[in-house]
Amino acid sequence: MKKTILTILVISLAAIQSCRDSGEKVSTARNEYIASLQQISRTFSRLSSIADSLSAGLSETEKERAGFFLASAYSLVMESYVEKGDPADPGLTEWMSPTRKFGGDNPYTIYTQAPVDPSFEYRLTGRDGNAIYLGVQVYGFAQGFNLATANLGLKDIKPDADGSFTIYLSAVRPENVLNWIPLNSGDHAFLVRQYFRDRNSIIPSQLKLERIDSIQKDGISYLERLKRAEKMLYEYILGAIDINSLLRENAFNSYSSKEAQVRAPKYGGALYPTKTTNMKGAGSA
Repeated sequence: MKKTILTILVISLAAIQSCRDSGEKVSTARNEYIASLQQISRTFSRLSSIADSLSAGLSETEKERAGFFLASAYSLVMESYVEKGDPADPGLTEWMSPTRKFGGDNPYTIYTQAPVDPSFEYRLTGRDGNAIYLGVQVYGFAQGFNLATANLGLKDIKPDADGSFTIYLSAVRPENVLNWIPLNSGDHAFLVRQYFRDRNSIIPSQLKLERIDSIQKDGISYLERLKRAEKMLYEYILGAIDINSLLRENAFNSYSSKEAQVRAPKYGGALYPTKTTNMKGAGSA
């Protein structure tokens, strides 16, 4: 699967370069949806050129990982913001998998994202696996950054009689529910974190998300979801490059020195802080 993704990536980039070499230019599409897809392609091409420049002189393995990261980032934004990005009909997207190593390998963690709209009501159900921590963090926006708003962590989640759990997310708390997370104006997504102790015996929670209200309101249009995917592709790739640059300069395989320069992150959309967990020396997890 990994080689297939990389092959598609190489072929796509080769096709783009071939058009340039022959003097052909992609015309502006009359179909606005096609135009948006062309914009995503142009953004991906520019970001690929940056990654290509940064990977010059590296080993073949590192060059492969650069290509794999680009393919993973593209796969993530298309699934989470286009295919499953409508809060009126939301879906759960698992960030990392054996074939999508977005941001690196994460053998002890599972991150699952879904869009929300405070106008709607949602029910998240799950059957416990063997995570040592499970938490749900809702996000709004503040000055271009993801703002951690409401949260429900493992120690506060009350199980149902059969050992499963049910969590409601809405602006107003439903009656007689055990677990509820308030949705505030501006909230746009939530992230489920699962942390595990043994990478070789992971049993993830079986999660299911449903919208349970009967409100007649449109969600996010397909065109807007395409535009959001293009924006997040930019944020995710440049954000990862920026973070790796900071680590290389200040804390590569070690903690930062006291004299290390304090730098504010540039790409806030790629950062997802949480209120209930942190890693000493590395900020929020």
